[in-house]
Amino acid sequence: MKQPRRLDTSYRVLKVLMLLSEKPRSMSELCYKLDTDGQGVNKETVSKYFATLRHFGCTMEKSGGKFRLKYTPFLSEFDEKELETLAVFQKFGEKLYPEAGQEKLQSALGKILKFESSSGLELYSRLLSGITIKDIYAKYTGKMEEISKFFGTGARILYQDKWLRISPKHFKYSKNHVYLYAFNEEKKVNALFFLDYIKEIVHLAKTPTTDFFTGITTFKICGRLAAGYHLYEGESVIDFGEDYKIISNKSHDKRELMKRFLRYGESCEVLLPSEERKEFISTLDAMIANYS
Repeated sequence: MKQPRRLDTSYRVLKVLMLLSEKPRSMSELCYKLDTDGQGVNKETVSKYFATLRHFGCTMEKSGGKFRLKYTPFLSEFDEKELETLAVFQKFGEKLYPEAGQEKLQSALGKILKFESSSGLELYSRLLSGITIKDIYAKYTGKMEEISKFFGTGARILYQDKWLRISPKHFKYSKNHVYLYAFNEEKKVNALFFLDYIKEIVHLAKTPTTDFFTGITTFKICGRLAAGYHLYEGESVIDFGEDYKIISNKSHDKRELMKRFLRYGESCEVLLPSEERKEFISTLDAMIANYS
């Protein structure tokens, strides 16, 4: 059996220090992380590593079944200017990050300051309490809250004087201005949109135009229409039965596709995407209302 070398032991001691500096860990987790050769690492071995770390001035404590690095003599020792920079960063982060991002911000700062001396942390606390950040983005708060509701979904914005179809992703801050980073569905590229130029944002299904279809449209045709249906370019049959066919359409000319659906009448049903189905039903209801 291969005998462990001193180098292996030194590496594992340092790895324990690194693992505990990241977050509290259980004994079983430490054993698993240290077992790089598949030979197994037991808790007695890890306890010896703890003893080595204590010999060099590190202290650990156990709480809730996990070990936490309480103190280490290996300190960062930031100077006052560096601590002030971190404090300004924290203040700005508290202003700019949404509530969901605050935990990540605090976690990142915690890792940076983890090895700062107690006197350094006291200085950082005083610097932090004395910094006042002017909320230069306050005028955008309402608009940002409204736009953030559309993150991860389709939307349309009135940008300057033109309606654009986009998929909003996140905000970007630059030189006292706020931009919306989004995917431009029409140009098929990611782009930045100056928030001051966004006059209105609406859900894709509520846009008062017929240019709402995106991507692949799936529809079902029945009866005689299904029996004699001729596939158009970009279409394929994905399911069929005695009196129906389900068709996938990849056409980019969605206005023409909608006109065809209207001609098919009751023999056609839009299945997917759900927003296209809702909008198609809404269009039909509006047409019926005009003639009732």
